[in-house]
Amino acid sequence: MSHAPVSSWSLIRAAALFCFVLAGLTGLLFRYTMVGGLPQGLDLINIRHAHSHLMAYGWATPILLMLIARHVAFLRRQAGVAPTRAELALRPLIVLAICLGLLAFPLFFFYGYGLVSVAGIRLPPAVVVSAAALICWYGFALCYLQATRRLARDTALILFDLALFFLVLGSLAVWGLAFRRFFPTVDPTGLTHWFLFLFEEGWCLIALVGAAFAALDPGRNPRGNAPFLIVLLVIPLASPLGMDPTELSGTTQALSLSANLLAAMALLSLLFRLLLKVRQKRLLLWVFPLGLLALKALMVMGLCLSGKTELALFQPFRILYLHLLLLGGLTLGTLVASEQRAPGMMPGLPLFQAEVAVFLLALVPLTPIWPGSWLWAGYPTVALVLTAPPVLHGAFALCRFALHGFHTLRCLATATSPVQQFSKLRIRGG
Repeated sequence: MSHAPVSSWSLIRAAALFCFVLAGLTGLLFRYTMVGGLPQGLDLINIRHAHSHLMAYGWATPILLMLIARHVAFLRRQAGVAPTRAELALRPLIVLAICLGLLAFPLFFFYGYGLVSVAGIRLPPAVVVSAAALICWYGFALCYLQATRRLARDTALILFDLALFFLVLGSLAVWGLAFRRFFPTVDPTGLTHWFLFLFEEGWCLIALVGAAFAALDPGRNPRGNAPFLIVLLVIPLASPLGMDPTELSGTTQALSLSANLLAAMALLSLLFRLLLKVRQKRLLLWVFPLGLLALKALMVMGLCLSGKTELALFQPFRILYLHLLLLGGLTLGTLVASEQRAPGMMPGLPLFQAEVAVFLLALVPLTPIWPGSWLWAGYPTVALVLTAPPVLHGAFALCRFALHGFHTLRCLATATSPVQQFSKLRIRGG
């Protein structure tokens, strides 16, 4: 095992990866309940909330924020601009976001959205911590705006602008839920859908494409991609997709379908340009995550053109779609991007991609697109086994990183002089 330097960014990656593993283990527990039943004292809905929130708040968002911050630092170095307090604040804000995600996990796991009596006041502790995470995201967005204010914007930075805008815009629905007692006519289901849609399609997807441009084509003038970037502004109008069509007017459905088709075509155009860069630079590990994003866009186009948008209402289909986007596209894409910049965190990345492919295929028989007559009673057990390897691979990577850190500390302990300690110190600023 090589002992490459451990940067502070690597420590942040390791903390986010720990959240990924913990959320993955919770997902396995959720699938185990279909085989062995629900363990006594646990609530299935709380387990699902704990899994999804930690994956979103502890893994997906911090790893994307990290890639954004690193690209901002790259552009500022290219421009010869000295670091400012706003730029330096990005890193501790990411650490805070991970800590808040971890803090919310046991609260969701044991209490869900339930109320708990604290000093005589009944509060939903998981919601309070999640709200604090939103404020942390706002702080990151403000520091990002300050740090990039005078930078020439490449395609990646414009995509990051859009993604952070959608993240903040979608989070407003959460505050609407928090204060809906003052607005009794507001539909809580609609607010929840608005947040989830913009978080997935606006924040995660657009930030991931931006991270791909930052890794494959940094500093590129965005003029050639301008039409596709402008089209992505229609994403909020696409949000009714996934809601009950019977509750939507004909005009709203037509507007949503049109916006989804435009956004999907813009995404495919950007992915095509990225794949050309992949071919040019021979960075083949990008092919699979970008291909999954293209498949995701084609699925949306298929739903819109066929008129079968009601499929998006089925929970098994939505689970497959979310894992295609967040595990297949986002997790693999961010790992490839971070490994390209600083290799060593995730050993055996091609094997990990194969494990994710098997994971996604294992979910297909559980969806409505799979004939029910082809599904046998013992398949949930098979699905549980097939979906375990990515989580175990992540746990192995964490153990490997911990051994690396132990080696670093041992080197410091055996150094006999300050000069030797400095030469053997492998933890640096990154």
